[in-house]
Amino acid sequence: MLVTAMMQPFDTVTLLACGGCTDAVLLSVHPWSGFGILFLWAWIAAASVRRKYVRRHGLDQAFPYARRGTLICFAILGSIGYVVFWFLTMGSLFLPSLFLGFLWVVYLSVRLCVDLVRFLWSRRPELRTTLAIHAAFLSAVAATVALGEWRARSLDGRIFSLRYHHGTEVCSVTMPAIVARGDRAVKPLSDATMQWLSNHDWYCRQNMLIGTTFCLSQIGGSEAEGFLGRLVREHTDSEDWYDRRWHHSACFAYAHCAGHRATADLIAFFKKLPDKADRDERWCPLVALTMTAGKEAVGFVLDHMDLLLEKMDNGNDGNEARIARSTAERLVFGSDPEALKTIPCYRTVYLEGRMDVAEPRANSYLSDFYWTRKSESQLRPAAEIAAAWKAHSTDIRKCWLGQLK
Repeated sequence: MLVTAMMQPFDTVTLLACGGCTDAVLLSVHPWSGFGILFLWAWIAAASVRRKYVRRHGLDQAFPYARRGTLICFAILGSIGYVVFWFLTMGSLFLPSLFLGFLWVVYLSVRLCVDLVRFLWSRRPELRTTLAIHAAFLSAVAATVALGEWRARSLDGRIFSLRYHHGTEVCSVTMPAIVARGDRAVKPLSDATMQWLSNHDWYCRQNMLIGTTFCLSQIGGSEAEGFLGRLVREHTDSEDWYDRRWHHSACFAYAHCAGHRATADLIAFFKKLPDKADRDERWCPLVALTMTAGKEAVGFVLDHMDLLLEKMDNGNDGNEARIARSTAERLVFGSDPEALKTIPCYRTVYLEGRMDVAEPRANSYLSDFYWTRKSESQLRPAAEIAAAWKAHSTDIRKCWLGQLK
């Protein structure tokens, strides 16, 4: 299910309706959003100290910095209110902070304007300290927001945000922005890949490496191709079950980037994968080989078509089964080599709710990563694909091998 963030001040961000996913998206686009609650409590502390100082020294309190009731109200919002918002946002830490910080900034801005008018009217010297505190906090907020926005929009910041892979903002904003940098992004992406290979957080490591390899494949070029080839040859471990998703992504990215030049490496990867009934991953290089649209590669896939057909009926991972169905369907019923290059091999999430965001559109990769009921319904039934292959396998083989180079 998808929801829309209401407190997003610049543009509408689509978020997955869980606290962790919401926070991941906010961290990728507005990393400063978590500082709202911190600024609020820092201001409460500073205002309390100011009130005590005024009372202790017997200064004129005609214009107190903050009334006691105001401080109590914000303290309740920053404690009990924060917990309530945390519950209502399904465990989000950043969305309540953004909301409460926004309320506080509005209040402080109004107070600054009011106190400035009072100072210009009365010239009361004690208001100078009040104005200075207002200005100091608002300046700190502005600097934090500006620095966070700059960081989020820098190339390094964009690449770091790839660890939040399943946030829709990563696919629709972050990845296109990285790919738009072209060759300038290849080395930073390659460096990030090598750095995260040894990261202990396997979930973020998986997301990061899927993101970096995908971006490299979209940028293309000899440098990206060479790096992806080395990654497949030297850093994909057939026994590492927890990293299998980024291994898949590396193969798909290499096939997309190198085309038929990746055939030998992908066949070698296929041969080193173990033949295990409970975890047969050999379907992955078969899909990648199909995507190269090369004669030798497709011929190899057709020789092992039984593995793809078996994967279509494998209930362990419905998304992988759909990828295998899509591949087998294009081989059995198709005749266009270009269609082989656009197999939806990265779709590892089934999207519910606002499915329109995953419709194919320019400058967005959401349709590459999300299955919907509509995209799934476009696939032929597995039984129909298997029956057509069994009846016409010889003709299908002749058709493909006759037109591919």
